[in-house]
Amino acid sequence: MNSSTSSVQNNISYVEGTECTIEHVNGTLQLFIIVLNTIHTFILKKLRKDNDSVHLHIVVIMSIHDISISSMTTLSSFCVYRWIERRQRCVYAFIESWWLITGLMRYTIVATASYDRYIAICKPFEYSANRLLANTTISLLTVYLTYLTVNAPFTALQVCGSFALKNPLVADRLRWGQLGIYSLLPSVSIPVIITTLCLVVRELRKMKRQRDAYGPIPDLLVIKTTRVVLVTVVVFICCLIPPICTEIYFSIPSDRPTTAIRESKLRLSMRMIFDSYAIINTFVFAIMHKPYQRVVIKLWKSCVCQKAMRKNLIRVEPLKAESASNQ
Repeated sequence: MNSSTSSVQNNISYVEGTECTIEHVNGTLQLFIIVLNTIHTFILKKLRKDNDSVHLHIVVIMSIHDISISSMTTLSSFCVYRWIERRQRCVYAFIESWWLITGLMRYTIVATASYDRYIAICKPFEYSANRLLANTTISLLTVYLTYLTVNAPFTALQVCGSFALKNPLVADRLRWGQLGIYSLLPSVSIPVIITTLCLVVRELRKMKRQRDAYGPIPDLLVIKTTRVVLVTVVVFICCLIPPICTEIYFSIPSDRPTTAIRESKLRLSMRMIFDSYAIINTFVFAIMHKPYQRVVIKLWKSCVCQKAMRKNLIRVEPLKAESASNQ
């Protein structure tokens, strides 16, 4: 009996140790995302001095969001949350729900970027008067805080105190209700993203036909910016499909042989694919946005000039000292 119990405990500790090792790799990826998006945000702030558009504002929000979610995922990857879970289960539950809702806000931000381009291309005369886009930060923050507030009672009743132990049936229904809350943002955002994507593509094709018939059209910058958003949205959907397929695969009951380690590895790999959107999105923006490239070149030249000036100062100072001693 004791040997079987010890073998089960050894298996559990082995699974947890393997999960931590796998998550350390993910932690390295998240650290790279933090560094890359910090540089990206700095360049965007420089770019916004010349062009403070709503589109750039949304890109800055997206970059800051990626830094936030990667910071939280890094703590998870290095098993900080696991340490909290063993000591304070209630605190861990709130941290986990906060982490999940913060991650789900990516859907809303991408949907907002798609909606911004839809109004700019399909309804340009309404663009400057659109209150939602004029107050993007307040709108997104309202959605975020509303979700946190609505989710808090579900988390508290399920995990904290003895309510869940005394009322298991109610706790199970609360769990399903919380899953409904988590799935609401993607289920609303994804149709908005796909619909606006199709409408914008249709309008761009119409503009192309007009350009071929009547010559160049105005607002070429708006069209170029829209193409950047379209590519980032397509990349987002491509990064989203593998994790969704994985979750569907594991949610369907079957007799397939699988282990906890294999399932954990596969799920984490799919999550890393989804998180890689934060890297691909940055490079897509840098490659397709010409003003961004000019800011990068300008910053690079200023860094090179500063290095050259420092080298010259290092060389000149000994010469000055030598000439002063000779005099």
